[in-house]
Amino acid sequence: MAKLIDTLRRFLKRQLESGNLKPGDRLPTYHELCEKFSSSYATVRSAMANLEREGVVELVHGNGSFLAGARPIKIEFYHLMDSLSAEKMLALLKKHIELNRLFIEVELKNVFSLNPYFTREECSEHYSAKIILCPYGMSYPIPGLSTFSGYGDYEEVFRELHNYPQINLGTALPFYSFSYQMGFNGRLMRKIGFDVDSAGGDFKWWKSYTEACRAGNIVPASICWKKNSRWPFIKLLPLLLSLKASCHEISPADTGIEVPFFNTPAGKNFLEICGGIRFEEEDSFCSNTSGMGFALGSWISRQNKNRQDICIDELRLKPYSADGRKIVLLDTCNIQTHLDHDITKNDADRIWKLVKVILSRPFQKEFCGLTGAISVRRDIAPQEHEWYSEEFSQFFPAEGDYLFHSGMFNRELRAYFSAIMENFIFYKADPSDILGRLDVKL
Repeated sequence: MAKLIDTLRRFLKRQLESGNLKPGDRLPTYHELCEKFSSSYATVRSAMANLEREGVVELVHGNGSFLAGARPIKIEFYHLMDSLSAEKMLALLKKHIELNRLFIEVELKNVFSLNPYFTREECSEHYSAKIILCPYGMSYPIPGLSTFSGYGDYEEVFRELHNYPQINLGTALPFYSFSYQMGFNGRLMRKIGFDVDSAGGDFKWWKSYTEACRAGNIVPASICWKKNSRWPFIKLLPLLLSLKASCHEISPADTGIEVPFFNTPAGKNFLEICGGIRFEEEDSFCSNTSGMGFALGSWISRQNKNRQDICIDELRLKPYSADGRKIVLLDTCNIQTHLDHDITKNDADRIWKLVKVILSRPFQKEFCGLTGAISVRRDIAPQEHEWYSEEFSQFFPAEGDYLFHSGMFNRELRAYFSAIMENFIFYKADPSDILGRLDVKL
């Protein structure tokens, strides 16, 4: 009988892939299957019962057998609402779920409302799976973590994506990235007579720039730094990397972190510049009252003047650079999937298909077009992003550029660095002490 189960399973899979059968379609009768596969009625009935337990077919007493997959399953999708509104994200997911006939009902939730310590019983209550969008280097200790690495097409899917060295592919897959550059308010720069093109990655212009801003009664630069946030240090990382590259303390070929990393000439310059930045709960650069932003994400291509809190006049981007090369910091969001311990093989297959849809070219192009994100797919060129322009091209890494990933520091280190920097920013701690303490944990 085991041989017939495998034969039926392969037959149904081929029929589904060829389009001859769709989820919910009626299957041949047992007598027809007996004739097709030269088996007895009892053997066919027993084999179909096994396939029902696997979730491949659904048997309805007195009405026949049907290809499984049409019965809706419910999942929770934990989303980073800052990247795309709940309404738009849900509409995008529903559209692609329907196009691919996955019969999955999605309940969208804010990832920051997620309880990372669910019990197994709480995880399985009402939902077949949880799909969680995780910031780079983050994971959740929730039962049922699935890698899908056992699927035959997993390697094929993986090869279609860019390589992200800090992502543990045993627990997650990359979904999208944002990158960060400097931004200037063009109107305010004209007011003080500052030439944005003169702003290089070595920041030798910083002193004269801040003097011109103060003479014009303009805040030189601002960063949104919420004290209840765990990892705001990433907003300072592009500045630090730019200074280190300009001082030749790092190179594009560097793969590791050498100590001292902070207590260096570039690190001292870094703290001096931080002393001239306004750190605040709401970023005044986005409301036209400061001249410069230090960590403007590629999301600005879609969000500027499309959100009430972001309305920058005459936005001018300027890439961080050293030795004629751009410095690009990629901050990548990952997908983690947690399956209910009682989920059937067929329903798990549907969840894997949904993950593949999310990573597919059509979904990626549409999602990135809405958000200003950079696709993780190798076959989507910068020019194919809907928001691409000559100015916004600065967000994309090119061959020979300095390319860094926010995961170069894990979340524990980023939280530690954030806390140490707050001692300097808000409590005026001694710079030498700060630089030494930043290096302690490396």
